[in-house]
Amino acid sequence: MKLVLFLIIIVVHQVIGFDVIREAFELIDENVNPCDNFYRHACPLYKSGIFMLNSAYEDLMYSIEAKFVDAEWNNLDVEKTFKRTLYKELPSIDEFIANVYLSLCQDIDATHSQKEAFLLWVQNTKLDHGGEPCIFDKCLKPLAHDKNCTRAAANLRNKMDFETFDIFQKKWRNNFDYAKTNLYGVNAILEADVRGGIVRIRNLVQKYVDKLSDWIKETPWAINNKADNMILDVVNQLYVHDNLGISLRKNLDYVFTIEQNYLKCLRDTKQSTELEIFCMLMACSGHYPEREDIDFFNPFNAFNDHPHLHFSYILLDMAEKIKNDAAFLGSVGYIAGHEVSHTLIEDANNLQLLPYFSNETVQCIQGQYQKTCDSYKEISCGAVDNQIDENGSDMLGMRLAYSVFNDEYDGSYEEDKIQLPDRTVNLQQLFFYSTAFVSCSGLKGNQDVRDTHSPWHIRVNAMMQIPEFRQAFQCDAESEMVKSFGEECVIVGKNAPQTRK
Repeated sequence: MKLVLFLIIIVVHQVIGFDVIREAFELIDENVNPCDNFYRHACPLYKSGIFMLNSAYEDLMYSIEAKFVDAEWNNLDVEKTFKRTLYKELPSIDEFIANVYLSLCQDIDATHSQKEAFLLWVQNTKLDHGGEPCIFDKCLKPLAHDKNCTRAAANLRNKMDFETFDIFQKKWRNNFDYAKTNLYGVNAILEADVRGGIVRIRNLVQKYVDKLSDWIKETPWAINNKADNMILDVVNQLYVHDNLGISLRKNLDYVFTIEQNYLKCLRDTKQSTELEIFCMLMACSGHYPEREDIDFFNPFNAFNDHPHLHFSYILLDMAEKIKNDAAFLGSVGYIAGHEVSHTLIEDANNLQLLPYFSNETVQCIQGQYQKTCDSYKEISCGAVDNQIDENGSDMLGMRLAYSVFNDEYDGSYEEDKIQLPDRTVNLQQLFFYSTAFVSCSGLKGNQDVRDTHSPWHIRVNAMMQIPEFRQAFQCDAESEMVKSFGEECVIVGKNAPQTRK
């Protein structure tokens, strides 16, 4: 399965998207020519904050969270125990469980069935894995008959190999937060009127798939290597995941299975603070439905889990409210194009979905990103192999979005003007500004070696290497943006590389 995450921690305004973009123009740095450094012209250092639009959805997000404060999934007993447990005061998990059993074994009020139930929870959680009958030393139930509690606890301790409390705590803080975040998002989508946004993105994705299909049929490197038909088939599998009922059920099944296991464990064993922690460990460490990894509520999130494309609540809300097509295609449209492109862009030496990909194309993509890095490095950057997928998806995603933009306006975008308080822009310029605005950070760009994405200022300036950007801002040959452009990377289409075997 090809899982590609595209995460941008930015938020946008609840009102129509064009108003947000209108407001963003106020932050433009007039001292920076768009033809010299487009990203820092649109997104000034420091002036635009960590993320330029990071407070716009804050009130709406808070109101959505408040709606579900009393929801059952937001008040899990197992999570309450998880949160109040003082992990630093506890020994290792293995030692903790052995100590709890020692106390239970020595408790004259504890029944034999309670001891057996305790041991079976450990056995079925840690040693069994699959529900099959236990074998040999993985059978813990006989320990309940051992009257020497110290010996029984020591034997139990030697049979366990749990992770550390530190690892457990970090993992399950993330798991609980992620599941609840998804439930906030799914419920927000189901309650809000963003059906128009869903339809708009779905229709746009279909346009992208149709365009890619036409381009692939003309792509020399695909035809020459007899890979065109399979690539067409892969691309045509793509669709927008919008069955939110299934997403809701999966996330509810996930949290409620853990909760039910926790409550059942408490019923099976003797009540105490230590046994509450034990049952929380058993419930979280046991068997539960697979969580659906869709971060619906994170401000800006979309990803390609081929053949499914996922878009978060905020993106659907933007698609619903951005009325101007140029602004929509430059922002949400670029993001959708990026996600679609993840299916097609691959490292030629590490193929996943495709039978073949052009190494010449890869070299062109990486060459452009490196050249942009050389021209606009702020702290650190560099085109490395683990960025091929993301860098190529940026370039092809931008080309897809611009192609639809060109179709929508039929070449008349230069004449149509948008009047702003201190400037006038045409629709072509608005398209490019929108891409910069939705990825705007006022912090200096720094490459995280673990991140498959290039820094945002590199990504945006590299994407602007298409000739239409130069046309929109009338950049001359000596401008820094033009000098940082390499050869235009045509990834698919009749002008793509030949790349024969």
